[in-house]
Amino acid sequence: MTQPDAHGTTVLITEARLLCVMWKKRMAAVALCSLLLLSGCLTPQQDVEVPDVVLPEGWSTITARTVANPHLNGFDDCASLEDALKASIEEEYRVQLLQAIADENQYWGGVWMDGAEMAMEDGAVSTGATAEPRTTPTRTEGEDFSGTNNQEAGVDEADFVKTDGYHIYYLQGQRLHVFSVPEFGELEALSTTTVSGTPVSMMLDGDRLVVVSTLSPWSVARDHPVIDAMGWDGDYNDWRTSSLTKFTVLDIENRSQPEVQRELFIEGSYITAREVNGTVRSITHAWMDIHGIQSWLSLPNGYYSLDVDNPLRLEIREKVAFQAMIDNRRLIDALSLSDLIPQVYEYANGEVTLHSMSDNACQEFVAPEDSMNRGISSIFSLDLASDTFTYEVDHVIGTYPQVYASADVLVLAESAFAGWWFWDNDGKDEMTNLHTFDISAPDATLYTGSGRINGTVLNQFSLSEHEGVLRVATTTGQWNRWWMNDP
Repeated sequence: MTQPDAHGTTVLITEARLLCVMWKKRMAAVALCSLLLLSGCLTPQQDVEVPDVVLPEGWSTITARTVANPHLNGFDDCASLEDALKASIEEEYRVQLLQAIADENQYWGGVWMDGAEMAMEDGAVSTGATAEPRTTPTRTEGEDFSGTNNQEAGVDEADFVKTDGYHIYYLQGQRLHVFSVPEFGELEALSTTTVSGTPVSMMLDGDRLVVVSTLSPWSVARDHPVIDAMGWDGDYNDWRTSSLTKFTVLDIENRSQPEVQRELFIEGSYITAREVNGTVRSITHAWMDIHGIQSWLSLPNGYYSLDVDNPLRLEIREKVAFQAMIDNRRLIDALSLSDLIPQVYEYANGEVTLHSMSDNACQEFVAPEDSMNRGISSIFSLDLASDTFTYEVDHVIGTYPQVYASADVLVLAESAFAGWWFWDNDGKDEMTNLHTFDISAPDATLYTGSGRINGTVLNQFSLSEHEGVLRVATTTGQWNRWWMNDP
């Protein structure tokens, strides 16, 4: 057997090292391929279905917005009102779809829906105490006891605590407590009444008390007769609106046993209420839900497998958006006016009465000349002293307002345009419409004029009226325009 010399030994060691290096490289390649496969980088691209849609010329053009007179104008008839609301809704959702095309990484937020609240029937629960005659000296508000801290003298604002000097009325959760004050420093519990919904405030006039509650349709007791009148079929997505304002009118002549006279369910969100000489003016804002209308893009399978810079992505988004616009138009065309405006449901003596807001040829609806809004602010004038439900109502089409009221003047301060209106019209600043009404007469709310100022109004305390002069504090600039780098 031949003994390897030094040179041969060197050759054998070199060959061994080469085989080791080749083996390590092979293993590294296998590991790299495995990593790429697991991460999806080498996965075959998924087929993407491009919508069979032809984009017409100018389909995405935004017409330059025009600013005109903020004066409130009525509509010729209900058909004109319906056409105006539908045009505003279609343009609003068209802009939102165009925004979805531009902002590919949009976040679609939602409203967290708590479980359905267990609402209780209204009813008075007597504590066993008996109403006492007023044998004590007359007590005067401002001298013997304090009332609600109102912004203006003579205008009573809704509050969760009220007093007439002889009794204290207090809202605690869903309960209305009534206490007598036989002597200053003494309290005697008279009654507790359960009120459904979320009571937020009340107004007092003599022997009548009105409790204002906010609630969602699904928090109304399932056996309440008003459910059938609202047309609920069991699907939580089928409500006309997600917000209701409820007025519970109580006869409190016997403070130990308050009696519910009627309940009023008004479609829309509660803003505020004022009481002057027995007349309550309540302002609500309604935003009617339109089921099935689209403001987002339903992108096809495989869209996100495309490279971010692949031009096919933009083509797909545009075609999906245009198809959604067509579908939205068909849905909107099929709506009736009653789908677009709020209604009032009155429950009294075991019966529900529907009060349509389209009576009188829709003459109560007004809007600025350049309005492109779908929200409806309703000014209800209610007579607390009446044994029957009598009311006058005026509807202003616009954005959610701030409300100021003196004894004679009511002011609605609303943003002139909704946020989407400024899309592709970034040069315009925020503006506020000021609509004034004469409320000196208890049975009428008379429109007196409108103006427009730059900026936005923070709250009711940014407004004040003195001897016919309206004073307003605003903040100017551009707000909530997420698509701008430096608004």
